[in-house]
Amino acid sequence: MPFSPSNSTPKVAQFLTTIFGSIYHDRKQRLADKDGSTLFEREYYSPGGGFFLWKGQPEEDRGQPLYPYHSMTQFKALAAENRKSLHEMILENEKAIMKVGVDEINAHLDRVINTMLDGVRQGLREEGLIPAPFPFYRKAKRIYERSRKAGKVNGFMGRLSSYALAVSEGNAAGRLAVTAPTLGSAGTMPAIVRVMKEMKLSQDAMRKGLMAAGLVGFLCKNNASVAGAEVGCQGEIGVASAMAAAMLTYATGASLEATEVAATIALEHHLGM
Repeated sequence: MPFSPSNSTPKVAQFLTTIFGSIYHDRKQRLADKDGSTLFEREYYSPGGGFFLWKGQPEEDRGQPLYPYHSMTQFKALAAENRKSLHEMILENEKAIMKVGVDEINAHLDRVINTMLDGVRQGLREEGLIPAPFPFYRKAKRIYERSRKAGKVNGFMGRLSSYALAVSEGNAAGRLAVTAPTLGSAGTMPAIVRVMKEMKLSQDAMRKGLMAAGLVGFLCKNNASVAGAEVGCQGEIGVASAMAAAMLTYATGASLEATEVAATIALEHHLGM
């Protein structure tokens, strides 16, 4: 299929077609029986950033957000005008867009949290080669065990690194991971979720933190990109770090303004500012 603005993200398509002209890439899946008769066929399109579409995909039945925004400035103004907190605004928007109740939203957030924690736990238990086209040895468990013998600061940084590596190595081995915001940077937020668990933050606080992370991720994707194909690694690990910073800051009870500053600092550092 042609790589054009109609089947990929406009920025990627415009750049690539300008440099290389018309590009074809096949994302077609075909299932056949033993006689070669086609049983199922579908074309998938991967626009980057952990998202995918398919040909003939029905339009989702989604509502409109109660508080539409396109920047943090707009979000803060809406929050002040409506006397709402960050998580209250996000909850109201999710209820309106997804047409579900608070219980369903909380259940989804809990699944995300548990999947992240499971990824860390599993990754810290595994050793040996990762089964991949270019196999390499797992390091998460070794770094974790070494960190437990280190001093307070070095030990904490070592544990944090091991948590992130545990999930990244699991992703490389084909294990379930959360795109937060992409699989390339899938270890960052789970590492902080594990830290929040160790801090004994409540489940409700962790949910609120995830909502703050979602706010930051949406703004980055809506105004720039989270796809490495478009903006390089800084769009993946930079956004992931900004989301993680916002999550931890807000989950510990900080204000919307402090949450914004934390996310900004994390993103700026990955942009070299």
